Amino acid sequence: MATEAETSSGRTTSGAQLLDSRGIGKVPSFNGKREEFEEWTYPFESYCSLLGWARWTDGARDAPEVIMRATLTDDANDIGRWLYHLLASKVRGAASSLVKLTDRGNGFEALRKLYHEYRPHLSEEHVGMLQQILTPEWWKEREQHQLSPEVHVAW
Repeated sequence: MATEAETSSGRTTSGAQLLDSRGIGKVPSFNGKREEFEEWTYPFESYCSLLGWARWTDGARDAPEVIMRATLTDDANDIGRWLYHLLASKVRGAASSLVKLTDRGNGFEALRKLYHEYRPHLSEEHVGMLQQILTPEWWKEREQHQLSPEVHVAW
């Protein structure tokens, strides 16, 4: 990640990579529905990577404890502020409440809260096994072959 970039006016900015977002797709909004979180995270993480924030957002996602702004560098605090406002503009519903209840400008903690709320703390292989247990194949087949309530069997 570049630590300094020169703007067209000759000013130097630190901590962030400049990106002209007009040529790429926009980050989709997340409506706060648990079943849609995984679909939202992929383009969101990709967008953050384009901005040069991948190592920061990955660290926030995987952080086991609260992320305090006082422990961050100036560059990290700048990125955290931008991340906070990006999240504030892209999440709705219960997810928006999580962001609002986070210290204003602490985007890393807001992101950590979202991941801890919407993504289970199970490894991916165990998630697949859990899905099989909760919805086994034989149950799916049984539901497909059930008689409709209108059909009565005569004895």
